[in-house]
This record gives sequence, C-alpha cells and structure tokens, in this order.
Amino acid sequence: MGDTRRQVARELLVLAGMVLVTGLPSLFTRDLWNPDEPRYMEVAREMVLLRDYVLPRLNGEIYSEKPPLFFWLAGLLWKAGMGYNAGRVLTLLCVFGTLALLYALARKHIAPEAAPLAALATLSTVLMFYFVRRGVLDPLLTFLCTASLACGYQALQKEARHRAIYWIGSYGAMALGTLTKGPVGFIVPGLVLLAFAIINHKNLRAGGACHAAGLAVFAAIVLAWLLPAIAAGGSEYARTILVKQQVGRAVESYSHRNPFYYYIVGAPAYLFPWSLLVPLALVAAAQRWRRAREGLPLFATLWLVVPTVFFSFISGKRVNYVLPTVPGLGLLCGWYVHCGHMGWKARAWASRLISAPLAILLVLIVGGAAAVCLAPRLAEALAVDEDVGGALTAASRPAMTAAAIIALAVPLGACALGLLRRARPLPWRASVLGAAILLLTPPIDLVFTPVTNQFKSGRSFAQEVRRRAGDTKQVYIYGNELSGVYNLYSGYLRMPVVTAPEELAALLEKPDTFVIGPDKALKKALPGPQYERHVAFVERVGHREMILLRGGEASP
Repeated sequence: MGDTRRQVARELLVLAGMVLVTGLPSLFTRDLWNPDEPRYMEVAREMVLLRDYVLPRLNGEIYSEKPPLFFWLAGLLWKAGMGYNAGRVLTLLCVFGTLALLYALARKHIAPEAAPLAALATLSTVLMFYFVRRGVLDPLLTFLCTASLACGYQALQKEARHRAIYWIGSYGAMALGTLTKGPVGFIVPGLVLLAFAIINHKNLRAGGACHAAGLAVFAAIVLAWLLPAIAAGGSEYARTILVKQQVGRAVESYSHRNPFYYYIVGAPAYLFPWSLLVPLALVAAAQRWRRAREGLPLFATLWLVVPTVFFSFISGKRVNYVLPTVPGLGLLCGWYVHCGHMGWKARAWASRLISAPLAILLVLIVGGAAAVCLAPRLAEALAVDEDVGGALTAASRPAMTAAAIIALAVPLGACALGLLRRARPLPWRASVLGAAILLLTPPIDLVFTPVTNQFKSGRSFAQEVRRRAGDTKQVYIYGNELSGVYNLYSGYLRMPVVTAPEELAALLEKPDTFVIGPDKALKKALPGPQYERHVAFVERVGHREMILLRGGEASP
C-alpha cells in the first residue's frame, strides 16, 4: 500500500510538472491577448475593485454574457497577488485538476500503467495544449465537466460505495459548470451520463433517490447566485443571461455561425496527434462492448462523441466549445494503447498511426528551424508589412537563432527516437509522441511567442493612452466590440462607448477629450481631414491599426 501511494504521488508530481512545463513559460513571455483574455480579466478586476460579487461588470456596466464563477476565482487570485496572470494561473490549476481526475479514473477502471498515458494524451492534444496557456473560461468548464463525469461514472457502478456522495458530487460539479458558462455546464456531462446509462442499463445501478438529493444541491448552488443577480440586475439582465445568451446562441447565433460539419472537418487538426489513432480506438471500444460489455471504453467514446454531436447542432460554433471532450479522447487512447486487445494487424496499424504524427512533427520542427534561420529573407520574399518584417529581423539575431535551434533540437530528437525505435512497445512510443508535443513549449514560448506578442497584445497601446490622458482626461471608445479590452492595462474603470459618427464628431470638438478605436471604423466615421487633424497616436494591435484621437483644434 505504501509503495502504491508513493508511486501515485510521484506520478501526480510528474503530471504537475508537465502542466508547468506546458503553461508556465508563457506567463513571462506574453501579455493577455485580445480580446477574450483581457476582457475576462477586466471583469474579475472590476469585481474586486467595485466589491460587487453578484453582478459581474465590464467597463463599469453590467456584464450579462457570462455567469460569475471564473471571475470570482480569478478575482480571488488577483487579490492573492497574481495580478494580470490570475486567469492564466487559474487555468493551470484547472488543467492539473482535470489530469488528476482522469488519472484516478483510468488507474481505477483501466490499469495503473494506463493512467499516466491517458493524462499525457489529454494534455498533448493540440486543443488542450493551446488552452493551457489561455486565461479563459473553457479550462475551468472542462475541469468541472470532468469532475461531474468521473463522479457520475463511479456512482453508476454496481459495486460503488457511498453512491449518494458521488451523485451529489456530480450534480454539484454540474452546478458549478453552469455558474461558469451557463447550461452547457450541465448539458455536456448530463448527456454523456444519460447516454451511458441508457446503453449500459443492464450493468449499472441508476441511483434512484440519490438524484433528488443531487438536483436539490444543483438548484441550491445555482439559485444562490441567480436569484440575487436577477433581483439586482432586473428584467433586462434576466432576459439576457437566461434567453439571449443561451437560446439565441443555440438557435440562431449572432456570432461564430458555422456549418454542421465544422467540428468533423476540424477534428483531425485540433485532436492532433491522437486524431489518427481515434478511429481504431473507437472500433476497438465498440468491439469490446459487444464481446465483454466493458464499460469504460464505451464511456470514453460517449464522452468524446456525444458533446461533439450536440455542439454540431448549435448555430454558434467555436473550437473551444469542444474542449470538455478532450479528456474523453485521452481516456480512450490510454485504454486502447494499453488494453485494446489488438490483433497483430490492428497493432501494426496503431504503430503506423503513431509513426505518422511523429513524422509530421519532425517535418514541422525542421521547417520551423529553417524559418528561424531565414526569417528576414522570408519576410522580404513574402512582402510582409514593415512592422512584422522588423520584428522578424530583430528576433533573428544570432543569439536568438541559436537559442531557437537548440530548443527545437529537443522535440526533434524525441520524434527521431520514436521513429527509429519502432520495435519498442506501443505504450512507450505513444508516450514519446505525447512528450514530443509538450517539449515544443520552450521554443514556442521563449522564442516565437515574444514576436507574436508585439502584435497580439494591447498593453503597449493601452499604457500609452493612459500616459497621454492621465487621470483627469476622459477617454472614450468608438465601437462596442472594444468595450473592456483596453481597460485592464490602461487602468480606467470606465471608458464610455460611442457608436454614432455624429456623437464622435461632437466629442472631438471638445479639448482634451480622447477617443480610441480601429482605424477603419474611425476613417469611415470621420471625413479625411478631420480624422488626420485629431490623430494623436497609432499602434498595431492584432490585425487592427488602433488609433488614439485627441479632441480640440489639432492633435499634439
């Protein structure tokens, strides 16, 4: 028993190290990138500064697009000294929690040897690898969905002890997921558990009265916030948070509308490097269900497939919506590689489907190294704009180039090792594949990310606005889509939004009034000479040229 506990502790420490290697460097090499990261962090900051923990606020106005749990937790970390990185630190904690829950589930219901690989496959999937660096809501939602599903699966087992506690835990996690991102917090785990219970009804215990207790806990948690929020926000807030943000996005989304097949087409990319192995694993899981009624492979399959199908019917689609399905993929791949009961033909195909992404990674790494060496020439050949070309040239100094090549040599070596040692056991080669993805973190975050940060971050622009306007001048925003994005780094709690060209022109007649906005929108709203007369500062942020206009007769 003692040896087992020590092994578990060591493996959990390894998982924590994997998360830190993957997510920690970017805390020091980039700012929060527009628009979501600074907007969500600004909501948390205003919650703390205004001491209003019932109604989230953005740019001084009630923010009704998302429930408050992420903002509560990020605000708590902000107060604890995490500052601008509070949301990203929360993400790291949530990703580790997700991997730890998945590790425990795989260790108990598959095999101790399969548990680390299930966690590694989850973290090294491109989608999770991307979001472990982002201070947004989806990693928190993924953790809570994983907690709900892990508790629910354990509660459904015939031999389960403390069944009521597991069901209460499952419903409680659904409630917290609902307080993170709305109904999707209970729909995703609820649909998976329901589908599993229907298909596997002969081999489980449904729980009976435990569901009544679970529903009571769910209602108590959600209503403890929702009722005071509606009382404070009024009917308009209730309509927005309950109807527009939920039904509107599902039936006829006003943003991110995409076709039904959006996730099917994108899955090979966002589930890479395990997407090639998934079809074999799905077939093996179906066969194992028919022959032995083995529950966990079926459960992992439903975890991956059911939410993806559900989100395919939703009008608004973004790839981050399916992040909660990635732990299901990790569980499925961990089971298949270790315990898939493969014949020699299936094992040969599985070996090829691990070699293929290793070869793809190797080619990409070599291409990345070549791009680093040839950056100035590539910028000139591709005729990129002056700002990008200058940044690439500055980043390709000999010392930086050497550092990038050395950093890329590590994942390159891992890929070569996995390709050359094809006779090694499949779990070993799969572990090398996952490790190769994670080892891309140092070159990405220490070499490539700082170059991108010069254009993705709005920090420099916001701080220049603050320097020029100071504490006494009023700064306005032209256009709703920028509301809250620049508050965080400028420090202003309130930057009134202007949407009408006539109102903009009137503001610019007043001296010492400042307006920020994208160049295209401002040029469209103002005649050419008037626009040029008031331009005080210009800086590129992402794909936009951001403009600071100063009111009065002429810009300084």
